[in-house]
Amino acid sequence: MGCATSLVKYLVFIFNFVFALAGLGLLVIGILLEKQVNEYDEFLNGKFHAPPIILIVVGSLIFIVAFFGCCGAIRESHCMLIMYVILVLTVFILQVVVAGLAFAYRDDTKDVIDSKLKNYVFNYGNNKAIVDSIQTNLKCCGYEGTGDYTSQSVNIPSSCCPKLPTTCARKEAYDEGCKDALEDFIESQGNIIGGVAIGIAVIEIVGIIFGLCLANSIKNAERRGR
Repeated sequence: MGCATSLVKYLVFIFNFVFALAGLGLLVIGILLEKQVNEYDEFLNGKFHAPPIILIVVGSLIFIVAFFGCCGAIRESHCMLIMYVILVLTVFILQVVVAGLAFAYRDDTKDVIDSKLKNYVFNYGNNKAIVDSIQTNLKCCGYEGTGDYTSQSVNIPSSCCPKLPTTCARKEAYDEGCKDALEDFIESQGNIIGGVAIGIAVIEIVGIIFGLCLANSIKNAERRGR
């Protein structure tokens, strides 16, 4: 085997090692996101478990595929490398489809969350636990602000204040409403996922190119050896 082929072989191995780490990273992000979704499961009615579960599944697949690619490179197996390229391409297409669906339904998702949040805040007495959890974790108050409580002649909940006092004065309460805070939270999580997905997509494209190059070099070497 020539120097060029050997170089590509080790590049494929290195890229797949990085690919495996990226898969583990995606898996960890998925688990952490699922944990956060579980905190608001009552509020979300179990409708938003799909994104973190998809991340966990894709992260696991990436790790397995990367391991397959490393084995193919070390064993110099043309068949394993072609299978590796097909699997990486499949994962890549899956990511594109999921990203497209997430983008297409993001406004609908935001509308559902906003509507439900407004209903919960304006019926605070029946939804105290979940609203307090949102206000404490996101450091926000009411749907659009403290006025949502004072307009109903309802005391501002202690969860609207930083130190959870027995009574929360309006001047000490969080200024931001939970509508904006929740939208910012969802957007920030989406940006993290999007950034990771783009990084992994770049690694996948490079892996496909090097995988095909190595598979072709191995095939040519086999033909010359006949």
